[in-house]
Amino acid sequence: MPRTRNSKPLTTTEREQVKVMVASGLSFNEIGRQLQKDPKTVKKVTLEPGAANEIIEMKKELADICESNARRLLDYPDQDVNALNPYQRTIAGGVMIDKMRLLRDQSTENVAVLVTALKDLQMRRQGRKLENGTS
Repeated sequence: MPRTRNSKPLTTTEREQVKVMVASGLSFNEIGRQLQKDPKTVKKVTLEPGAANEIIEMKKELADICESNARRLLDYPDQDVNALNPYQRTIAGGVMIDKMRLLRDQSTENVAVLVTALKDLQMRRQGRKLENGTS
């Protein structure tokens, strides 16, 4: 199936969408496909003055959101998270940690991060048991 491209220039809204999509990790080809624009046009947006800094800031914000969500999943503070079983919490927390590390240009192969998170989780659980008087 041939690619269909929209020959109109990018609107301001589309330019912002491109920046958000690049910050979230999508490729120029994927963004072009979704917006029906040439990947070269998409790349040009990222080369505009100030765009790189905006994308870096967006990546930082997204990484912070992922970190916050990972902590929320591991701390179990609300009813939505309590509906998940431990396996689902672990998987979801791991995905959030991986996404956070990718957005911060850090390796996701660092097993020590996951081991540390699991040890932290065990210590928190032990602390809760002591607070509740159970063993």
